[in-house]
Amino acid sequence: MKNLSFFVLFTVFISGFCLAQAPPMPSALTTTRFVLDKNTVVKDTAGKQYGYQEWSAMMRTGKYIIKQAGIKKGTDGKPEYVLVPLFDANGQPIDRKTKTQVRYITAPRPQSTDPSKPNFVEPAKPNESTQFHPGDIFKPFNEKDIYGEKFDLKKMKGKVLVINFWFIGCPPCRAEIPDLNKLVEHYKDNKDVVFLAVCLDEKYDIKEFIKTTPFNYHIIDDGRFVAEKYGVKLYPTNVVVNKDGKVVFSSVSFQYANPYWLTKTIDEALQVPVANPAP
Repeated sequence: MKNLSFFVLFTVFISGFCLAQAPPMPSALTTTRFVLDKNTVVKDTAGKQYGYQEWSAMMRTGKYIIKQAGIKKGTDGKPEYVLVPLFDANGQPIDRKTKTQVRYITAPRPQSTDPSKPNFVEPAKPNESTQFHPGDIFKPFNEKDIYGEKFDLKKMKGKVLVINFWFIGCPPCRAEIPDLNKLVEHYKDNKDVVFLAVCLDEKYDIKEFIKTTPFNYHIIDDGRFVAEKYGVKLYPTNVVVNKDGKVVFSSVSFQYANPYWLTKTIDEALQVPVANPAP
């Protein structure tokens, strides 16, 4: 519990740079969960291994992300992780796909993200998912949640959909759950807002997990196929779909600005009428 609390704390400090990748497909009989702790093997891209104090301090600078490097044979299936720098030697952001510099700025955390406060400063918009772009049609799916309730998105025109992609073994996914629960509470009386969480894990594991960590979205289990349908590879990923079935917001990772921008986008989407309402 102490290790988990520490991880949540330093995740907040790095303001959204900590991403998680989906774990390998588990066998039909087992579901493996990975948690970063003092025993986690963390190396840099050159293969140098770091101790817990070293890599955790490096993560707090916001200049690195941790990615799973693969399963290390002979260690009971425990994975190794690699520290990946986000900036070059000159301090310029790097696009990891092209190895080229990219133009973005990590804004400092404002004094307040509450618009009712006099010192409110609108936080910088979170990093957008590369899989979802504003104006794109969100391809509908038809799935049931862990309690058997059916969600056919083709029949949900006129609803604002708030969708989260996650898995249990993803620390930043777990870290944002309290904020997402507050979002559900905020819109609990508005039937036009539907919260769906596509989870990669099996139903039994999810139900065990939420006994100690409640997650108030409608959770769709065994959602790897759904995630792959949209090309989601980084977790958590959040998406808001408007009443016309179009993407109006997306973000990746646990970021302090997510609750503000999710709320802002949902409120704006609720004010826009459906373009072609059903007869």
